[in-house]
Amino acid sequence: MTKSKASKAYRRARRSRLLACSSGKRAFKTKFDADLFLYQEEVTFHLREINHEHWRQMPIRAYRCPYCKNYHVTSMSLERYEQLHGRTRERT
Repeated sequence: MTKSKASKAYRRARRSRLLACSSGKRAFKTKFDADLFLYQEEVTFHLREINHEHWRQMPIRAYRCPYCKNYHVTSMSLERYEQLHGRTRERT
């Protein structure tokens, strides 16, 4: 993917992030948009780390919300989720 295509995709992801969910979380229309957001957050997180400005957990995976049918991002690993809830979740 070229840099200009990545920029356009990131802007599209930012626009689609404005979707509403009753949980109040950021919503993404597609898994690609959520994954692109995760990539951008990872870059930003590492820049903050270099500047000694790390102050929050970094989201690490995207999942499909059963309520709004959009994608959200979370910093909780899938293994931890399964451990807490005692069930397996569809891997996306």
